[in-house]
Amino acid sequence: MMKLDNKGWGFAMFIAFIFVFLLAILMIAYMVNHFETGLSSERDDNITYTQHEIYRKYEKLVKKAAESAFSNHTEEYININDLDISNAIKSECVGYVLLDSSSLEYTAYLKCGNYQTANFSPDFLR
Repeated sequence: MMKLDNKGWGFAMFIAFIFVFLLAILMIAYMVNHFETGLSSERDDNITYTQHEIYRKYEKLVKKAAESAFSNHTEEYININDLDISNAIKSECVGYVLLDSSSLEYTAYLKCGNYQTANFSPDFLR
């Protein structure tokens, strides 16, 4: 009859290994969810991640269109309806672009459904 050498893992070591392994999987899942979807504080709970990303792209497109449009305007803001952008953005959103004349920085402010850019003010809409 063969004698066991007791150099393998015991049941307690097996349970400890499983616990560490599951803890690592949970941590990885949390980090992937947290960093893949962006910081949750930036996204409102009423909109999905996909909608948030679409509206952020809209902001970038509007800002880009405003950079060329501001050369023809003397005002410090321009409505998105006055910009050369796709009708999808115009039909889905209302908004404007502000020009900070001291830093020449353009900032797009949109309101699309449940999404709204931080510091959006309806006072600038005509």
